[in-house]
Amino acid sequence: MTYIVSQVFGIGAFIVSLIAYHRKSKKTILGSMVCSNILNLIHYLLLGAYSGCITKVLAIFRDFFIILKEKYSKLSSILFLFMFIALYITASVLTYKGILSILPLLAALIYIIFIWNGNENRIKKVAFFCYFLWLIYNIFVLSIAGIISNIISIISTFIAIINARKKEINMDAKIRDVREEDLPEVVDIKIKGWQSAYKGIVDDTYLNNLSNEYDMRIEKMKNNYMEDGFIVAESDGKIVGFCRYVFDNNLSPEVEDADCEICAIYVKPDLKYSGIGTKMFKYVADEFKNNNKSKMILWCLKDNEASKKFYTKMGGKIIKDKWVTLGEKQYQECCFEYDV
Repeated sequence: MTYIVSQVFGIGAFIVSLIAYHRKSKKTILGSMVCSNILNLIHYLLLGAYSGCITKVLAIFRDFFIILKEKYSKLSSILFLFMFIALYITASVLTYKGILSILPLLAALIYIIFIWNGNENRIKKVAFFCYFLWLIYNIFVLSIAGIISNIISIISTFIAIINARKKEINMDAKIRDVREEDLPEVVDIKIKGWQSAYKGIVDDTYLNNLSNEYDMRIEKMKNNYMEDGFIVAESDGKIVGFCRYVFDNNLSPEVEDADCEICAIYVKPDLKYSGIGTKMFKYVADEFKNNNKSKMILWCLKDNEASKKFYTKMGGKIIKDKWVTLGEKQYQECCFEYDV
């Protein structure tokens, strides 16, 4: 019976902690987290998991202190950090019941060292590691609520870290004209982009054969990369996307009122939804506008819903369809039109 009651308190703590993330003011967030920690304190106490219990007691004290530290600069002194370190070490000794019993206190110790003066991204990475320590401990003490909470926290923190990294790359990405030495990376992005975006849409045999055409595609691109508009997005010395475009409708004479076209726009598959594609799209649109162009088009496979959603978001409307042959099969393409 005691075990069931402990899980009820644990689930309650988990629900309150979720509510805390939707609070707007620091005061209400702190109040929710204190409530959550109190419920968790009871949860671990009923489980006989005393190191988890004392960690939650110290967490209440830590949360109050962190808020006060932001108001009063004197509390940022390294002496107060050493005070917390001493408290966690002492608590670890007093509640020691084997190596696994110190994991929550170790997680709390690591967390406060990095949160003291750490930036947001570093704190997320440290929190990600600390959740793993808590997960091991919760499995050890049979805390069902704790296990569920940690798994959700690990997944959400991982997503937050990935999204933050994508934002950093987008902010850092520079748009410039392509150079010959970029072409191997450009071809690699194009092949992997096709294999990622068109899996389940285009025949697998055709997509797999693209990898065998790597060297041939580089040589072909070397012969024509200077002919029309060709830009790349570069971040940390690496090519993360590219776009090719023309200042006429020679590639699509069937669209009579078009006077410019984006022929290809690709972003590294693992950096999709980072804003790099948007940055290149707007750059090219500005190029067309500065050259007195008015109607821009681009073609997209009709079954590629993700790309169609992006092109629609950028202001395009579908004006016509056509059939294209890829390998031994035919596929339908749709044409998006934009007012530049």
